[in-house]
Amino acid sequence: MKLLNIQKEIPDILLDIRYCTTYNFIGEIIDGYIDPVALGTKELVKQLKVINSKARQMGYRLKIWDAYRPQSALDHFMTWKDTEDDKMKSIFYPKYSKKYRLKVKKMNKDEMEYQKWVYCPVCGNKTRVRLRKDTVLLHFPLFCPKCKKESLIDAEGFTVRLIGCKSM
Repeated sequence: MKLLNIQKEIPDILLDIRYCTTYNFIGEIIDGYIDPVALGTKELVKQLKVINSKARQMGYRLKIWDAYRPQSALDHFMTWKDTEDDKMKSIFYPKYSKKYRLKVKKMNKDEMEYQKWVYCPVCGNKTRVRLRKDTVLLHFPLFCPKCKKESLIDAEGFTVRLIGCKSM
């Protein structure tokens, strides 16, 4: 699968790729992150161009914080988790221990397939968002491609709570 440089395809998109700097939850450059680059598939870039265009019309810009996660980075996180290093705790996870923050579990095929679609709270049609039992969303902007309305939701597991709604 070929990955494209998102910023080359969408020059006005903002990037905040902290894993190639020391300003991240570990406090050191993460293995596998050499340059502050956001990579994505051709389909992702195509969709981001559409969203970016709409955001710009509304006076907003898109910002990407993290765009890919190489295995070497996951290995780095797991090694760090078992150390006493918590120098960035006060900035990035002041209320939690790092053991809580890095609960990592490999999911089996049945668990990966156990997902439910989120249905639009306005028209009842299926959106493009799926939830898993461990999903937590706070003030998530849910867009319905059918009725073109954006709803603000909270979700925990498979329970969705509507906060508000607006027309696009």
